[in-house]
Amino acid sequence: MKLLKEHRRKALCLLWVLLIANMAAIWLLSAKTAEESTVQSDKIVAAPKAVIEAVKPERADDKDLYIVLQFAVRKTAHVLEFAALAVWAVGLALMYGLKLPYLLGAAFSALWGAADELHQYFVPGREAKGTDFLFDTLGAALAAAVMWLVIRALRRRAPEH
Repeated sequence: MKLLKEHRRKALCLLWVLLIANMAAIWLLSAKTAEESTVQSDKIVAAPKAVIEAVKPERADDKDLYIVLQFAVRKTAHVLEFAALAVWAVGLALMYGLKLPYLLGAAFSALWGAADELHQYFVPGREAKGTDFLFDTLGAALAAAVMWLVIRALRRRAPEH
């Protein structure tokens, strides 16, 4: 029993560290100016853009392609950042035995998304965007739903004592 308690304590500590680190990373990324954020996104956009240009050289100077890739990279980042945050939040809610842990984890992550957008409002060249908040919430909801499905399936497969 003592070993089980020790593992539980370590799991809780790890989840708290991951949750706080994820929140800090989101906050720090949002603190970048618009120019810094664009430079960072452009580094990621460069890879798929190069592949597309290799296959279709006539698209090399296509501004619409750049806009679509930039949008895809930025919104995917929102979904993934807040999906990860929801995983840690749901994990903590489950470990503490809270009611509605999946809803709580998703709601917590969505609230952090709202706080993050408000924070961006005060960053030079940035703005609070409702669409970003929607992508944050989508990521949180998808992660919570996937966790619910996986845990439900695992519980159904577990042998009863």
